[in-house]
Amino acid sequence: MFRAAHIGDLHFWRFTANPGYLLGKRLLGIANLVLKRSRAFQQHRATELVEHVESISPDRVLFSGDFTTTSLPSEFKAAVEALKPLEDSLSGKIRAVPGNHDRYTKRELRTKSFDVHLGNWCFHGTWPWFEDVGNGLWIAGIDGTTSNGVGCFGVFDDRTLKSLRDWRADRGATARELWVVCHFPAEDLPGVFHHDRGTELRGGDRLLAFLGELDIPVLFLHGHHHYRWIYRSPSRPNITYLNAGAPMYRRKGRPSADLGFLELVRENDTTGVKVHSLKGQDWTVREVQQPEPGKYRDLQKTAP
Repeated sequence: MFRAAHIGDLHFWRFTANPGYLLGKRLLGIANLVLKRSRAFQQHRATELVEHVESISPDRVLFSGDFTTTSLPSEFKAAVEALKPLEDSLSGKIRAVPGNHDRYTKRELRTKSFDVHLGNWCFHGTWPWFEDVGNGLWIAGIDGTTSNGVGCFGVFDDRTLKSLRDWRADRGATARELWVVCHFPAEDLPGVFHHDRGTELRGGDRLLAFLGELDIPVLFLHGHHHYRWIYRSPSRPNITYLNAGAPMYRRKGRPSADLGFLELVRENDTTGVKVHSLKGQDWTVREVQQPEPGKYRDLQKTAP
């Protein structure tokens, strides 16, 4: 049996008075933080999240990006500090990819701030990374971040496609299931999030085509949209999207954040999914049924 925890957008945040960081896009980000995000993201709840993840003793913890809010060094340090107990107890078992907020400006893309602070979770520091965890299960980590001005879209580029094709040619024959960890989903969710040039994965159609050709189950672990769901591709039914949501995000009208994450359990060549969520003082765990192609299940609500 192989068990993994999938954790979404944490968005640790810090204010800064350093004028060198208050330029361009980050100035807009800090303004948004002051007006909205600092009240919406309850970063002090990280301790409860970490303790519960530790309690299930996962073989891997998979983070799908956006550890920070504006890629400040102090935000990366806050994430590292809050998640250190997890790293200490699960040494060598944490994997991560960056989100658009982790490469917030051209400066962070150039200096690779994410890799500097969290590079030990990037599996040898190459993009994309591939890991054979045994029994036909592979995990691939894709960096879809790019310089996008004041936008928040991602890009699936030629280099990443070539790496995926090389993996398929050299090692892919051993795969019976693939888990893709990428901050941006390759498809938008109709009826919930409409096609938006500002938030999509540009070039995602090429990633979708590649994954659809594999003829094996693909679980696409992503974040970006701060809502927990499971969605099965309408055009490539071998692909199922799992959005872990934003566990420290307090929704409008709610007194506190809905802490939670997804648990993936692979046994006998079959992967099951569970939702862990904190309701009041108690953690609840429920099984998730995979939807039909083109359908989705809302995992943010308490009902199965």
